[in-house]
Amino acid sequence: MSKDADHLTLPEDVKNRIRLEEQLRMAVRADLEKEEKKQPQEAGLRGFLNSKLGLIVLSTILVPTMAGIYTQMQQRASQRSLQNQQTIKLMAEFDWRISEIEFHRSRIPSEADHAKWESAMYIWRSIVGDPNYLPTLPEFQRVHLGGMVAQFRALGYEDKDGIALRTIKEMESGGEAVHLAGQPPDMDHTYEVNKLDSQLAVLKQFRSRIAPRTGIWGLLL
Repeated sequence: MSKDADHLTLPEDVKNRIRLEEQLRMAVRADLEKEEKKQPQEAGLRGFLNSKLGLIVLSTILVPTMAGIYTQMQQRASQRSLQNQQTIKLMAEFDWRISEIEFHRSRIPSEADHAKWESAMYIWRSIVGDPNYLPTLPEFQRVHLGGMVAQFRALGYEDKDGIALRTIKEMESGGEAVHLAGQPPDMDHTYEVNKLDSQLAVLKQFRSRIAPRTGIWGLLL
């Protein structure tokens, strides 16, 4: 053997250290392979997402889809905000009219006949949105109570079987009228309070199902 070959020969302690390092690397690799086999689905998904094809799917399909969903949610949130603002205004006016009707209804039993007619007239004005009725907002001037129910329905609130609209029509025409002596033929009645109470209960039941809408799912559907 030449002197150069002798010079290149590694000492035994170095060879042993290299062998031990190789054995350690092989053991670590074996452990990693075992761990990946235990979680094949996760590793496969992670590997796919890190691949070129996975990156293409993310950039061309998933990302635009998520952006579209986000845009849709923003648009629906803006629409819902406007609808809720209108709902709140309608609720306030509807509640005001019910309160006005109840106030004048409470006066009817103890009033003189001519005053009973005046209370009945104001109840009628509250129902039909007569020019002499003062609403909560100018936009509800000359707006029929039935028209308000129609607006609620347009916003997606149900009037099952049209019972609220039918009840308002009965109230407008007087329902069970009580005729009063000494009044002109076209002004000779007031409201029968028990009937009026039943009609008001129907309208309150309709109103109890109305509230501004919240929740995330409504922004997606």
